[in-house]
Amino acid sequence: MKIAIPSNDSINIFKRTGRAEKFVIAEINDSKFNIVDTVLNQHTHEHGDHHHHHDEHGHSHDDLFESIAGSEFVVVNVVGKQLKTDLEKNAIGIFKTKETAVEAGILDFISNKIIK
Repeated sequence: MKIAIPSNDSINIFKRTGRAEKFVIAEINDSKFNIVDTVLNQHTHEHGDHHHHHDEHGHSHDDLFESIAGSEFVVVNVVGKQLKTDLEKNAIGIFKTKETAVEAGILDFISNKIIK
């Protein structure tokens, strides 16, 4: 199972999920994890230019989903209402953690989710 964690420095979880510079991608197998990738958040990197796509609400997270494609969950501290709706539409689970470090957040996810 792959999960994505928003971060700006690959060490700490970034509180504004949709505005994180990147996502740390972790692969979880049998209660163990490996950080397999760090991907740029295309949503953040396309803000402000004219290539940004908008939906009927004037805001789309499609580019963010391209960044975390293949992830089954995002591990977050906070998630905004629109992003929460978009994650649910894309069948990506949301796991809220109080942990502030990426690795601690992953361990919190593992200990609180049933991993098959």
